[in-house]
Amino acid sequence: MNNQTIYIAKGQEKQIIKKYNLKNYYIAKLDGSNIHTFSDYMNAIIIAFQFPKNMFINTNSIDAYNDWMRDLTWIDQYDGYILIIENFEQMMSSYPKEKGIIMDEFRETICPFWKDEVLHTVVDGKAKGFFVLLVD
Repeated sequence: MNNQTIYIAKGQEKQIIKKYNLKNYYIAKLDGSNIHTFSDYMNAIIIAFQFPKNMFINTNSIDAYNDWMRDLTWIDQYDGYILIIENFEQMMSSYPKEKGIIMDEFRETICPFWKDEVLHTVVDGKAKGFFVLLVD
């Protein structure tokens, strides 16, 4: 499984899903033009990934975020996950450092976990795809 972050042009989402044969994947969408701060991002993630109410309440902690993004048991019936961030350039444009941290977490923590770390750290863990599509 080649989990990754991919920069694409608007309208290419379906092509990527077909190219990588991403059937039965949970699709979460964010509109970066509405995400100005880290808190906005966290609240959008909670909605997009349908976090159970009151489960993910520490929205200021990157560690809590990583823990929950490597759980997703409430939507584990899917073969993988796709996060589409539309208007990515606009997302957190006044906070490039924080935006960079978020993207680093996908590359260094979340995507590698779902690729194979889950097999060694979770009882009966199953490798899944995790793609982040950055759209502009």
